[in-house]
Amino acid sequence: MPEFQFFKELPPEVVLFILSMLPLWELRGSIPLGIHAFSMTAFSSFFWSFLGNFTAGVLLVYLLEPAVKYVVTKVKFLNNFYEKVAERAKRKHAKKVELYAEMAIFIIVALPLPGTGAWTGALVSRIFRLNKKASILSIGLGLIVCGLIVLGLSSSISLVKL
Repeated sequence: MPEFQFFKELPPEVVLFILSMLPLWELRGSIPLGIHAFSMTAFSSFFWSFLGNFTAGVLLVYLLEPAVKYVVTKVKFLNNFYEKVAERAKRKHAKKVELYAEMAIFIIVALPLPGTGAWTGALVSRIFRLNKKASILSIGLGLIVCGLIVLGLSSSISLVKL
């Protein structure tokens, strides 16, 4: 596959950093990849995956607002769709988020499940207009917990192969 040749030329650390920035993949995919495909140490795989995923989270917290404003002003359909989704989420979860805003982001990011992670945490921060610095702290702490869970599961799989 020629589209993946680019990654073969890069050091494994850079590959993990880049892949962990992608939605749905994040560090849940990059930590096991580093350990099992690149034979990296658990610490190195965790470090580079965390660094990339956290970088994406920080960028999203700060850039999601202007990106959403730009896109929804240009495309009427997306504006209507976004407003409906955002209003529904606010109506349904506003009281919980007001009480537990940073804790909610932490939990969303910390659980290594589909549909969770730094991207989702940043989106929740944007929809509910939460404090950016508190959101980034919650995303970072959530990524540490998620990374440790994934690291434990990845290491368990390694032990089973022995």
